[in-house]
Amino acid sequence: MHWSPQARDLARAAGALTLDRVLANQAMIRPDAVAVEYIGGALTYTELHDASSRLASTLADEGVQPGDRIAVLSENTVELCVLLYAAAKLGATCAVLNWRLFPHELGYCIDLVEPRLVCYSAARAELAELARPETTTAADFVPLGALDDTDDRSPFGRSSRYPSLPPNVYVDPESTLTIMYTSGTTGLPKAAAISHRALVARAGVMAAELRLSREDAFIGWAPMFHMVSTDYMFLTHLYGGKYVVLPGFDPEAIVDVLLRDRVGWFVLMPATITRIIDELRRRDAPVRGVRAVGAMADLVPPEQLATLTGLLGAPYFNSFGSTEMGTVPSAGALLTAGELPTDFAKEQTAFVDVALVAASGEPAEDGEVGELLMRGPTAFSGYWNDDGATRAVFAGGWYHSGDLFTRTEDGRLNFVSRSRYMIKSGGENIYPAEIERVLMQHPDVVEVVVVRRADDRWGEVPVAVVAVKDGATTGPEHLGEFCVEYLASYKRPKEIQVRALEEFPRNVTGKVLREELEVIVADRREASA
Repeated sequence: MHWSPQARDLARAAGALTLDRVLANQAMIRPDAVAVEYIGGALTYTELHDASSRLASTLADEGVQPGDRIAVLSENTVELCVLLYAAAKLGATCAVLNWRLFPHELGYCIDLVEPRLVCYSAARAELAELARPETTTAADFVPLGALDDTDDRSPFGRSSRYPSLPPNVYVDPESTLTIMYTSGTTGLPKAAAISHRALVARAGVMAAELRLSREDAFIGWAPMFHMVSTDYMFLTHLYGGKYVVLPGFDPEAIVDVLLRDRVGWFVLMPATITRIIDELRRRDAPVRGVRAVGAMADLVPPEQLATLTGLLGAPYFNSFGSTEMGTVPSAGALLTAGELPTDFAKEQTAFVDVALVAASGEPAEDGEVGELLMRGPTAFSGYWNDDGATRAVFAGGWYHSGDLFTRTEDGRLNFVSRSRYMIKSGGENIYPAEIERVLMQHPDVVEVVVVRRADDRWGEVPVAVVAVKDGATTGPEHLGEFCVEYLASYKRPKEIQVRALEEFPRNVTGKVLREELEVIVADRREASA
């Protein structure tokens, strides 16, 4: 033994960094720089530090202690940003609730984390009152209020009574700062616990891989109950940038920011791209600059990728990520601006270890489908109050993603499918992404999702649900012929349905709910039988 336990503890304390300290440091280093811009105003780093310190004192007065949870039901607001930092200063945890859920689902999510307080915005007050009877918690439900609210029922109103000095609390880097509820399409949600350590590590990965700096803004339009907007508020402040918080997807407001500010990673989900393209064309003005745009390139038509990146003069982010691990393992994979991509393989970042494990349990060979396993400092801490799920997902000391990839000879990773959604047809495994990639190459196709359908002969068969460009006359027969050239016969969709984009069921991030679409396909078949 080279050091005593006491010496090791002291060294670990000296090496600790938490998000409350990051904000305090930025308030000292860049006191007048804008930290959060919102509709109608902005907070500098000093103002954000002071407001969150006062709110932390208010929350402490409410009985919130280190390790306690605060559940929050709110659209993207500056008040939510302040609350997240107040929790950080107390060593408490913010469980950010999905306001798209039904009251009984919210009740489950609240009870799962056993909060000390449930805070809600004015816009979500009615939903909060509907959810309250669905819970078993004794937690107080309090309005989030506004920064200048004088209503004593609001933590923000009472916060003006306190000095701007934060409570004197030691915060462990491994303590949970945020809880994000996984958006699975079946079963009950799990509450992913994300620590200060993980968020600091995620900032380092993204800053290094995308060359982000304090000159780069981030547009937080996606709901903050998902990882992308909440993670990237903290990440943006770690490298000293400006976080622009918007209450939702608003193409005009988003393009306003693009014309005014340089943006680091401009997050877009596949279903949002067309409206941004239309707005950029309508404005016909140069953007200030974007380092990388988009996400989930595999799900976007290549022509759309080329158009968007050409308009922005920025590469497309060929990303793959998860709430549990952040935006890894492919943080630096970029598709060239203005070009029609043909290769969607993702580059592995050096910030995490990656392994592919075949169904046999052995390491997958190059070209063989395997489940993606990862380990590294960006990892979440586990699922709150679910020891069994946590042990299962971390089996062997690796995070088991449930996602299937193949590795190319040059070490890159090709996404295949979620392992939880596979079509077993006549004894053969068919992964939806294989068929979707082919159909996305057709010039008239704007979106495609492949689902399974029960079949008396084969057990299951693939069905492709396709949306085509406005005015296109391409039909199922032509698309079926298009597949013949690229897919083995057993992989070709046994039915192709052409539907309008608005008929695709989606979650709030724009991701198509595959299982729900599967039910729609089955119902249509029964109705026509």
